[in-house]
Amino acid sequence: EGSTNNTLNVDATGLIGGNPYQVSPVTTTIYTLTSVTDANGCTQSLSDSKILTVNNSPNTSNILGNTSVSYLSTEIYNVAQTIGSIFNWNLDNGGIIINGQTTNSIEIQWGSTSGTYELYVIETDINGCVGDTIFLSVNVSNSTNIKELNIDKLTLYPNPSQDVFNIKFTRK
Repeated sequence: EGSTNNTLNVDATGLIGGNPYQVSPVTTTIYTLTSVTDANGCTQSLSDSKILTVNNSPNTSNILGNTSVSYLSTEIYNVAQTIGSIFNWNLDNGGIIINGQTTNSIEIQWGSTSGTYELYVIETDINGCVGDTIFLSVNVSNSTNIKELNIDKLTLYPNPSQDVFNIKFTRK
């Protein structure tokens, strides 16, 4: 639909000014090369058509995993797998990533400081296209999620014991 004349300076790696070139419309299009000028200023006329393939940015899924965790717990977080993509995970304190840094699934060892922390991931696909940053807020607390057990009487036997002992209790 019509034509647009642009002069683009493409380096030997195919980048324009060291960066990818943003095209509009964002569709695969046929472009006609009219001339090429080398670094010495020599120009050669061309009448060649080339297809410019436009790659979409990755559409990274939401991060799945527990959003309320206990001190020192180990948790798994993941996003949908995309073949060939690399995932860059980051955590703003609160714990450490102990496994899976460039994969779609990571393991985090949470720390012992209460607070809400941001976990985020950035996906880069096989074409080098970078997706949006996906965030998940995680609340770390000293809660063990173990319900209190009200007992009336606790008996430990045999006493003394060297290896095995028994615990007997009655509830209130």
